Amino acid sequence: MIVDELAEVLDRGESEAIVLAEELRCSAILMDEAAGRRIALRRGLVPLGTAGMLLRAKKAGFLREVRPLLDRLNDDLGFFIGQVLHFRLST
Repeated sequence: MIVDELAEVLDRGESEAIVLAEELRCSAILMDEAAGRRIALRRGLVPLGTAGMLLRAKKAGFLREVRPLLDRLNDDLGFFIGQVLHFRLST
């Protein structure tokens, strides 16, 4: 089973997400972990991260600001966002 093969290098949730995206013939997948992003790319999926989705939502007019959400992700939820990316997304 493909999920089991992927689970040798990824966690089960990431493995199942990749397989489901392939089964549904999705072009993109929400994936933040570096290993999951690499494998998604190798399997023909475009990995989109949480920060990137927030930026898209802002550009589409669904959000006024991204900075408070990035701060909350970083400070309250332990989500790592590098300084360069944090600056780029919050401007």
